[in-house]
Amino acid sequence: MKAIRFHEFGNSEVLSYEDVDRPVPGTGQVLVRVAATSFNPVDDHIRAGALAEMIPIALPYVPGIDL
Repeated sequence: MKAIRFHEFGNSEVLSYEDVDRPVPGTGQVLVRVAATSFNPVDDHIRAGALAEMIPIALPYVPGIDL
């Protein structure tokens, strides 16, 4: 599948459109097909590293806090 993600914090230039493995849902989880998504300003702050202490994430990271 395709995903926009980043491997380091920074400006919009750290975003890349990549092929990634399809996630495998665990027990009690479901996999949903996303046809469209919104842009939440929180995703922008996460990408910039401004919320690293409040919202710890593992890199590389696929933004999409609304989903």
